[in-house]
Amino acid sequence: MTTPDADLRKVQKLLTLILAELDRVCRRIGVSYAIYGGTAIGAIRHAGFIPWDDDIDVMMTRADYERFLTEAPALLDERFRLDNTRTREDFPFMFTKMVMPGTLLIPEADKDSKYRMPFFLDILPLDEIPADEKAFRQMSRQSWWWGRLLFLQGTPRPHLINTPAWKKALIFSATTVAHLGLKAARATPRSLQERWEKAVRRYEGAGTGVYADFTMRDPQNWIVREEEFFPTRDVPFEDITVMIQNQYDALLRADTATTCSCRPRSSVTTTRPRSSTSAPTPTPCRPRAPSSDRRDMSAADPATLAAIQRVTKRCLAEIDRVCSLLGVRYVAYGGTAIGAVRHHGFIPWDDDGDVCMPRADYERFIAEAPALLGEEFFIASPATHPNYPISFGVLGLKGSEFVSKVAKDRAFRMPIGVDLFVLDQIADDPARFRAQSRGTWLWARLMFLRSIPNPPTGLPTPARQLASAAMACAHWGDAGAARERGHPVPPLAARRAQGARQPAGGARRDDALRRLLHARPAPLERLGGRALPRPLRAFRRHHRAHPGRLRRRADARLRRLHAHPGSAGSGHPRAIPHRVWSP
Repeated sequence: MTTPDADLRKVQKLLTLILAELDRVCRRIGVSYAIYGGTAIGAIRHAGFIPWDDDIDVMMTRADYERFLTEAPALLDERFRLDNTRTREDFPFMFTKMVMPGTLLIPEADKDSKYRMPFFLDILPLDEIPADEKAFRQMSRQSWWWGRLLFLQGTPRPHLINTPAWKKALIFSATTVAHLGLKAARATPRSLQERWEKAVRRYEGAGTGVYADFTMRDPQNWIVREEEFFPTRDVPFEDITVMIQNQYDALLRADTATTCSCRPRSSVTTTRPRSSTSAPTPTPCRPRAPSSDRRDMSAADPATLAAIQRVTKRCLAEIDRVCSLLGVRYVAYGGTAIGAVRHHGFIPWDDDGDVCMPRADYERFIAEAPALLGEEFFIASPATHPNYPISFGVLGLKGSEFVSKVAKDRAFRMPIGVDLFVLDQIADDPARFRAQSRGTWLWARLMFLRSIPNPPTGLPTPARQLASAAMACAHWGDAGAARERGHPVPPLAARRAQGARQPAGGARRDDALRRLLHARPAPLERLGGRALPRPLRAFRRHHRAHPGRLRRRADARLRRLHAHPGSAGSGHPRAIPHRVWSP
């Protein structure tokens, strides 16, 4: 009987064989490539695979990619082949897979696809992008659209993780309609691939020397410059030598590659002629996209990054000193903890510090630490600054500012410093914990939207416009409610903290929310003997002072919900007043 680790090791050995063949052919024809994502991380840190990784990614510039597809098939060993839309009619991806025929891999995400996948490595093309940002966004939207259609042409029901049943049913209905529509239109994978290639190769030969990976959903986070890529360098990988881009630290810097998170492996059925084995589902381990609030300033300027790290180090030292005086417990958190263990300092590209404390210690620190801090430090939190936009505190250096692209329109200027995260108790019951999580998520998002009416989303144009309209409504609606109640800022942080500390539902939560919102008890908790849906109750409490148009629409929605007298409950519906939103 084999263990999962033994099966994983077999998979890694097979993938190493495929990578060794790709390396041999590329060197034979003079094509450069670079290992990518989790494969690059494993090569630098482990001289091989990340211990739990089970796939390989390589990238090539478009010119080398096309040359490889043309010349490599004649040189490949008979144990290997190249699969893409040019060679297989049912291939559902925008890139090429170098596979080992005679094997079969059936991951959960592709079980409904007609394409039966052998063991493989992914070969991803890098396409040149324009200097104009607007043109790049349009290029990204078009590539996203054709890429999604190509996937749906072969996969009517995509694999969804942690999605409620009702939402999954809606998504599957839409994707099945799209799949059948493509079939009815006789759209083939090759024709969709040609449309995708036309979009991504629009600026081929533009001479910008900047490339992006459009096989990813967010190509703006996967950009590489020609001087970073060439000339490639050789690094050891398992028992072979492979190529990696010249300035590989720029690749690994695409946010916390150090904390690259891989999901737990799940078993799938894998069969080979004359023998069978089990292997885990490949779960690509790629660096995550950059954080929207911080990681866009310091990475391009080593001098600025070094200065920020020096200031952050001083703030960490001050936190440690004050916590020792107060007897308050704290621990390093996130990237700060990783840097402390692996680098005995900062992760080389990290630009902030994070610590966390239990709720009792956090409240005591926020209340008592200001009297003990050095003159050059201060604590910013929702309790101390009226326009503070986030739900946790920051210990920062006076006179410093860290203004990212996302935060440039904020009234509050975040200092350089250390984030103070709070740890709250959670409910034992999973359902109550999920309700607690939803409540805290809602109030934290409202705090963020209260400070920034239109943050970037990275969505295609129609979805981005809808999201922008919704976020602007939330922003101005909350500001209007605040002015009507006479508060400079809605107490969203207090609501978020209250939701975290009081996970139980029911009347206790509703009463606490009413007190926090300074609202009268709602006279219409029941209409027609039927309880208002929970989302509408929360929506009404929050937007009672919202501008008239949204108010009228919500009034109409409530009337439609209760337009049938006696349909539920006592059968004696109460009269609906003209205005149900007044505080």
